[in-house]
Amino acid sequence: MMAQSLNLLWKRISAENIQLNSNKAVYTYRFFQKTQNFLEAVSLEKQLRLGVSSNRNNQNIWRPFKFTLNPSRKLVTKANRKSQLKQEPEKSPQVIENLKKLERNLKGAKVEILSGDTITVKDVASQLKVSAKALAVALRKFTGEPTVADSVVSIDAVELVLSDWGAKVSVIKQASAEPGKTGWKTPRFLQKYDPKVWASFPLRPPVVTIMGHVDHGKTTLLDALRNTSVAASERGGITQNIGAFSVSLSNDAMVTFLDTPGHEAFAAMRACGTQVTDIVVLVVAADDGVMPQTLEAVNHARNAQVPIIVAINKVDISGCSPEKVMNDLFSYAELQVEQIGGDVQCVLVSAVKRQGLENLIDAILLQAELSDLRANKDDPGEAICIESKVSKGLGSVANCIVRWGSFRVHDYVASGRTWGRTRRMLDDRGNSISLAGPSTPFTLVGMKELVDPGSFVFVMKDEEDAKMFSEKFDADIYFKKLQQTALQVSLQRASEKLKSREGEDSFVTNSSHSSKLKKRLSFIVKADVRGSVDAVLECINKMKGEEMDVEVIHSGVGAVSDSDIFLAASSRASILAFNCKVPTAVIQHAKHKGVLIRHYNIIYELLDDIQSLQEGKLESSTVEKPIGTAQIKQIFHLDRKHGKEARVAGCVVSYGLVARDHKVRIYRSGHIVGEGKVDSLKFFKEDVPSVSSGKECGVIISGFEDFQQGDTLEVVELVPVESKEDKYLVT
Repeated sequence: MMAQSLNLLWKRISAENIQLNSNKAVYTYRFFQKTQNFLEAVSLEKQLRLGVSSNRNNQNIWRPFKFTLNPSRKLVTKANRKSQLKQEPEKSPQVIENLKKLERNLKGAKVEILSGDTITVKDVASQLKVSAKALAVALRKFTGEPTVADSVVSIDAVELVLSDWGAKVSVIKQASAEPGKTGWKTPRFLQKYDPKVWASFPLRPPVVTIMGHVDHGKTTLLDALRNTSVAASERGGITQNIGAFSVSLSNDAMVTFLDTPGHEAFAAMRACGTQVTDIVVLVVAADDGVMPQTLEAVNHARNAQVPIIVAINKVDISGCSPEKVMNDLFSYAELQVEQIGGDVQCVLVSAVKRQGLENLIDAILLQAELSDLRANKDDPGEAICIESKVSKGLGSVANCIVRWGSFRVHDYVASGRTWGRTRRMLDDRGNSISLAGPSTPFTLVGMKELVDPGSFVFVMKDEEDAKMFSEKFDADIYFKKLQQTALQVSLQRASEKLKSREGEDSFVTNSSHSSKLKKRLSFIVKADVRGSVDAVLECINKMKGEEMDVEVIHSGVGAVSDSDIFLAASSRASILAFNCKVPTAVIQHAKHKGVLIRHYNIIYELLDDIQSLQEGKLESSTVEKPIGTAQIKQIFHLDRKHGKEARVAGCVVSYGLVARDHKVRIYRSGHIVGEGKVDSLKFFKEDVPSVSSGKECGVIISGFEDFQQGDTLEVVELVPVESKEDKYLVT
């Protein structure tokens, strides 16, 4: 009967001479296939033929064809009835049975759901331990919208459906993650837990951030706590990166310390440090008192709602007044320590003489106990990135601290718009590890791109989930940028209109100013880590001169490359290399293109030079031209005059030559660890002015003796450039 009806319909369509390329006949035929109603199909065919619905905007007429435009759609028969049930699961006997079972189980039951403002059907079903497909069907009937297991639904809709079934629903709202940092995933460590559930999790070591003003002894204090000498090797005597270390204290308690930069240029790094910390140790020098970065650190800690312990350092210096520091903290920062009637712990220490360290450790452990720090180490790992960089032989790496769960080698991970698979993990001493638990600092190797400092890093179920996370995050960022761009354009247009009106009234007075064009300093900034790039960019953006502007046309992490030279040459820009390597071949390329590269290891030297350029005070400039490299194969100790002992680097020259009285930079694993001057050079037992490629030599370096076997020496020559600040200028 059905086949006969189809043939009859087709003959009728053909008899009326309806053009098939108009698709009207095909639509009628498909409609009949779906509805199996011959009379309705004929009626529709008449409307189509008469042109009643030729306008495709008539949604009422065209609605039946919404799901029938696929020419390969099969007739509805008993043979493909099972396939149809998959497309319409609410008619499936199994789903109907699951719905009835779901309603029976939830009737009168007390249900708790952990959720934010929205949640996926699958997550709700997982918490209730019910069928996700059946729950999706119920929500579809309630909301009238297409809903599947992976759909994101309103928690209000879920609550109403469950309440309609007789369940007593209580929704526990989760803390929202930081906007723009996590994409669509809320970290578990930000969630609020029932006290009984929280008590079931094991205790974890505290994460303690050392903060304070520059040169107040933060790194020296940390060295005293862990018996190292990091401060002695820092360039310029200041910290320029966030460092994270696990320390085993005298009573076998583990504590993770973060050392943050104190220089004003690294405000973003300090803010990142408070995001990951449990306790802030505020270091204030007794001889210097409360300074700008001291107040900034207090504000960061308060914004992050992190408890503060005050450590007044350098109390061994004569004439210092710890009492004045306490009163100043109360006056300027409203921080009242216990000694003057407050509730903030305060410890007097001397990092150099190791005084008061036990009291500081006791204060940290007491605060950790009061904070009741716990985490479930069995969950998928969640961490915060504190720094990222490009490492030779490893690619993009992220220095992280685990906040919840555990990370393992071969885990799929995602953070922001990037994802990857953990190829390798390193501890704070550079040793490979296979597992990183809560509060553990580690280096993650395997990300596709650099991770933004301060962003969350998640262990994902598989590669598909990791990709989906980054794609979702990227889409969110894209739409936010569109909105920001639209706002900027509208504001710019409004500003232009306002200026044009003002210009009509004051054309004569402003004409003299329009003829005076500002000069512009253009730079490309490269640095060893992302945090340093951000710090340099933030400082440069604040520099506005009366006669000269400063702009950065490109920035990046890693060594200066040939592409940087091409860009600098085409845009008449100079390159600022901060604490990163400049390969010899790239320097030759820069010389050929006439591009000036300035290398810096200390942040304030870079900023001083830019300011001098703005003011036109920079004297004759020099560029560093590498003339040779050597590998340290062995280290010797030599007794010199006056009973002093010198360290001698036994080297093999691998390129060019090593020359006496020349500047030398020491690289370790691709990163600069120090610099000095070739003070003495020997070939066998003879003093020589230089040693060429392929030969062995002994080198004594003045200004840096902390070199190790396997380090690379790069000998450079300072070559003056012909012009001064004009090399930088773009008009």
